[in-house]
Amino acid sequence: MTHKKQAKELIDSFHQLDPDTDSYNGITFQLAKECALLCVNRIIAAVESDWAFMGKRQEYWREVKKEIEKI
Repeated sequence: MTHKKQAKELIDSFHQLDPDTDSYNGITFQLAKECALLCVNRIIAAVESDWAFMGKRQEYWREVKKEIEKI
């Protein structure tokens, strides 16, 4: 999955449209973005603490973080 697509999916997972009411779940887009950033920061911290996952995975999540920040 591309960095951009992953970033959008993470934000969208917090900022979901309720199909019954056609309104968002009460979470603003900005709050959804902050939640996504929190998740990515935790993933990066976990990856950094495990040498087996360093490298490409760490770089992937850093790029996802950059994409979230751009949105």
